[in-house]
Amino acid sequence: ETRMIWLIASEAAYAWVSFIAPFLLGLGLLLSFVRQRGGLHLSEAIWGAAPVGYLFFAWASWLASCLYNDSTPGARGIPFHAISSVYIFGSLVAYVLLTWHVVRLSKDPAFGATIRLQFKTILTDNFHTLLFLIALTYFTAIYYTHALMPDKEGNVWSGGAYWSDLAFHLNVMSSFLWGHNSDSISLRLSAQPQSSIYAGYPLSYPFIPDFHSATFVALGFTLRQSLLIPSIVLTVSFSMLIYCFVLRLFGADLVSTSSELKKIRLDRQRAISDPDSFKGRIPIHAIASGSLATTRRGRGAELAAFLAVFLWMLSGGVGGWTMLRDKPFNWDTIMGEDWIQKCSDGTEIYWFAAISHVLLPQRSATYAYPLNLVLFSLFHAMIYEHNPTPAPIPDQNNSVVAVQKKKKAQTQPILPGGFLFCGIVMGLLPLVHIHSYVTVGIVGICLALFNLRRSLSLFPTG
Repeated sequence: ETRMIWLIASEAAYAWVSFIAPFLLGLGLLLSFVRQRGGLHLSEAIWGAAPVGYLFFAWASWLASCLYNDSTPGARGIPFHAISSVYIFGSLVAYVLLTWHVVRLSKDPAFGATIRLQFKTILTDNFHTLLFLIALTYFTAIYYTHALMPDKEGNVWSGGAYWSDLAFHLNVMSSFLWGHNSDSISLRLSAQPQSSIYAGYPLSYPFIPDFHSATFVALGFTLRQSLLIPSIVLTVSFSMLIYCFVLRLFGADLVSTSSELKKIRLDRQRAISDPDSFKGRIPIHAIASGSLATTRRGRGAELAAFLAVFLWMLSGGVGGWTMLRDKPFNWDTIMGEDWIQKCSDGTEIYWFAAISHVLLPQRSATYAYPLNLVLFSLFHAMIYEHNPTPAPIPDQNNSVVAVQKKKKAQTQPILPGGFLFCGIVMGLLPLVHIHSYVTVGIVGICLALFNLRRSLSLFPTG
């Protein structure tokens, strides 16, 4: 019985470290930017939570390991006490943030109404649920068979492009655990990690993703588990964030059913005729101005977003098209032809595929791509969705009258802290994935140039 209790407790601790704590921390941070309009959708906060949480826990673990001074002679490896302290502190921060949001649900009726509407949208979106099940099943299966899969004889297996990059990533991880980057001298902020391939040369590869997996091993995970768990979580999150981002670009609203839309319209009419009945629920100005009176999201937008995920995942070149054009489409051709490495005339061609050549082998891209979409979603929300209109003002008889055209529109600051959060995440990207850092920087510069007046303001408003 004692052994069983200890086993359950250890499994719960592993689950907390590998997923629950990072997810809760990321969710607590991203819920601060959830809005009915001009902010993140609840689904974006949910699917961006784990990537954001992994980012902050990975960086905090690296900093704690560098600052921790183990004076024990011959001490090597990632210090357990430093990493465990990071997860304890991060869990406390997540608890404080989520407690604050729970209080907001009761104190801020508009925030509560937004969360309920958006949560109902998630539950009633069949494409959203179907995509999650497909992504979870597919990526679990593909990582399970590629990430050091053991056989009965004790061998471990991999395959494809994942196999070609795996040796390097395991080399970097091992250098922090047992190798030349594991001593107390190497693990310092002033000391750059050394290359695990070229002796005596500094490591010129973004190492945070591999260091993050190495911390899992230091806490008791196997190498296989340290690769499997974050990879599956991040690729599933990335798939769902693509879906959410395309919906955002299509301008999809937050209302999922016609009955909910009808209820909002009735509430708006009641707010105009009987404002006292809405005291303490939803601010009358929000309803009367139409900020909650949106139109129903069409299934066409959801279908387009669903298909967009597969278009991105299957992207990489035109090899498949040339085969379909020039080869007979039958069972022998499908099973016997090389559809990736050859053209239809049999000549060799090499083209990257998103899943097999990027997401699987390049762990830095796996960590960074979902973060990119979180940042792009925030950019889009803060710049292109924050267009408030003048709010009607009740007169002395509690009837709503239109604001005069000359009266300045009532505006609010754009997501206080939103751009600061984006800047912090972007500042942490170079040691995660340098290409993503450059990409986000270029996009951010272009958006700033397109919106000069807002970019030069210390307190930008709509």
